[in-house]
Amino acid sequence: MIKKVVFCIPPFPNRYGLPTHPHTGIGYLSQSLDAVGVESRVVDFRLGNGYERLRRTIEEFKPDLFGVTMMTYYHNLAYEIVGFLKQFDKPVIIGGPHVSTLKEVAVTESGADYGFMNEAEISLVDFCKNRPLKDIGGLIYRHNGKLKINRPVIIERLDLVPFPQYKNINMSQYARKRVPIISSRGCPYQCIFCTISTVMGRKYRFRSAENIFSELKHWYDLGYRDFDFQDDNFTVNKERVFKLFDLIEKAGMKCLFMQCGNGIRADLSNEELLKRMKDVGFRAIAFGVETFDSKVLVRVKKGETNKQIERGVKMALKVGLEVSLFFIVGLPGETTKTFKKSINFALKYRISTATFYNLIPFPETELFQWVVNNGLFILQPRDYLNTVAHLEFVPVFETKDFSAKERVNALLLGKRTNNLIKRRDMERKLGNTFFVFLLAWLVYDTILNALIFRLINIGWFKRFINFTILKLQVRLNL
Repeated sequence: MIKKVVFCIPPFPNRYGLPTHPHTGIGYLSQSLDAVGVESRVVDFRLGNGYERLRRTIEEFKPDLFGVTMMTYYHNLAYEIVGFLKQFDKPVIIGGPHVSTLKEVAVTESGADYGFMNEAEISLVDFCKNRPLKDIGGLIYRHNGKLKINRPVIIERLDLVPFPQYKNINMSQYARKRVPIISSRGCPYQCIFCTISTVMGRKYRFRSAENIFSELKHWYDLGYRDFDFQDDNFTVNKERVFKLFDLIEKAGMKCLFMQCGNGIRADLSNEELLKRMKDVGFRAIAFGVETFDSKVLVRVKKGETNKQIERGVKMALKVGLEVSLFFIVGLPGETTKTFKKSINFALKYRISTATFYNLIPFPETELFQWVVNNGLFILQPRDYLNTVAHLEFVPVFETKDFSAKERVNALLLGKRTNNLIKRRDMERKLGNTFFVFLLAWLVYDTILNALIFRLINIGWFKRFINFTILKLQVRLNL
């Protein structure tokens, strides 16, 4: 039986800065192993840790197994870690969204010994207990020189999965004293650009209100007040969330700073729900708008209308929540004219932020196949998946109605619009003074920030700057 595991979290390019909280997926795996007596350690490259730190951890901890989580973004960085680990003559497993999406391709390209698809809390425990490989759900393994793929595991009763307690992680390393919460999994919707169906499945499953409350109470008693619900669909089951709110109020939890950072659906929101969220300690929510053009919304199978989106934003602002909006630039059917509808909508209300994302077609999505079928790629997937990110001004495909140049201009306009919205938000909170102007210039993406993050390549200094800026934003509720 495997007794010790070292997990590795790959780095992201420097522009992403210091992470605000631990990796939730690794937290769940580590906690599940802890429940059956398997020790684990985590080396988080996002914190500036490098291969020397990893080597030192291996020498001191002497693990029996290595695990590397992978996102499709910059997956080559994860592949490099796998290559480094192979020298220690211990099995290397990989998991995460990249493996769930590309399956045996990820195992082959990375050189890993095994891959775990979808939800691996049960499967990894079975693996560590030396259960026969053919009986381990979601496992990708080699048999007689060929890769075999077992049927994925979709966990129905999420209450049975222990929530992360991050016992082997120094929480103070992260930029905020924040705990990520995942209270549900799966998504029944069919947005053509989203990979959630390949990663978590379409069936919506949720933890009970009592189970979520126990996690909140655990951290609350330790002094934590900042919680980010990272669900894709937190409010689908309203009875559950209302019950959770009742439990929070009954326990007398005060001074909470909760948010739904991944966004909630506007068509599933109503004033009663949003007001209750505000009353129990939710400060901020986000809505995934994607586009404000009604025809494009239909084309990408968003499943809600621009009227529903606008109604949700108005209600959230009315009850006093901080509102952020997410847009995607370059969806099928979009033009410069339709894009300006999104800009105008973002400027219409007193929101906190409006992020305009560069559209990246991920393998196994309907969008990806549409781009392939129409021969629209400017960059090939093997290139852009390791070089281009959502927040960069580099289109990876174009259409006759929305050229690459027009997309770049739209992304730049989106960035300027977001900076304007954030400055206005700061002025509303602090007043329109020279001090506020200077503060906004320092906090947000200015020439000064660019000089710091691009020209100074000292790890500890960048971490200090990231930490200071994020702490300032927290203090000002920005």
